[in-house]
Amino acid sequence: DKDITLRYKYNKMDITAIGDFAFAGNKSVETITIRNSVDRIGNYAFNGCDNLKKINLDDVREVGECAFYDCPALEDIGALTDGSVADFAFLDCPSLKSVTTKYWLKNISDHALGFLKDGANYKKVEDFELKFDKGSPAEKYAEDNGFIEEQETTAPEVTTTPEEKPTTPEATTAPADKPTEPETTAPATTAPVVKEKKPNPIKISVKAKTIKAKKLKKKAQKIKAIVVKSAKGKITYKLASVPKKIKKLTKINQKGVITIKKWKKAKKATLRIKVKITAKGNDAYNPKTVTKTVKIIIK
Repeated sequence: DKDITLRYKYNKMDITAIGDFAFAGNKSVETITIRNSVDRIGNYAFNGCDNLKKINLDDVREVGECAFYDCPALEDIGALTDGSVADFAFLDCPSLKSVTTKYWLKNISDHALGFLKDGANYKKVEDFELKFDKGSPAEKYAEDNGFIEEQETTAPEVTTTPEEKPTTPEATTAPADKPTEPETTAPATTAPVVKEKKPNPIKISVKAKTIKAKKLKKKAQKIKAIVVKSAKGKITYKLASVPKKIKKLTKINQKGVITIKKWKKAKKATLRIKVKITAKGNDAYNPKTVTKTVKIIIK
């Protein structure tokens, strides 16, 4: 198939990873859509997929060694938001000209992004652009590999006064019957310094929760599955996606507690609820919103 969608389950089992060499050498696939249950791409998983153009890696936490090595048509991978990218993960991907990363991407290994094999050596992908948050590991990777040039910017020194208050000419002498006025120099003015805000270090853990169908049939059930470990500014929660069958029964409060109202038709099922968590930031930190999926198992 040209277009492949990897769903949450296969043979009633959760799909959490794409194994080593899973699609290696596949010449027909062009687009891969990955659901957010997958958090690992194995070593050489897509090596040599000549026609693969697009894959979304936004929720993947680990990209294995040579996972996309020699994928000449690959041009869109979504964003690398968390975890790590192993050695040579995207080596020899000449069409991959731009990659967006987020602050929580912890590590990018040797020649993982922006390089082509050149005999026994390596050369950079022409016009390659790595987008990163300031102070992130991705910024260090870009600096170490010459993908950005540091430029020192200095506010120009202003040595003249505004036009409406001209500086008294130097060495001006008053008439003899009047004492000489002292030489005056206008104070130098400096351009205001704008302090750049830092990326919000929001860190969240989510655990799957189990509730009993018998209890849910009798009364509402409260689920505390989201824990904000660190963040700057006020935290808010909003339901982003709820399964249709419980949509009218589900709500979330501003402590991150999900409530499912009494559901007379409750039965065994696995539900996935997406929640938007926003850290509002402050004077030093930008606001940031992340989306997490809460897995609820009804037994």
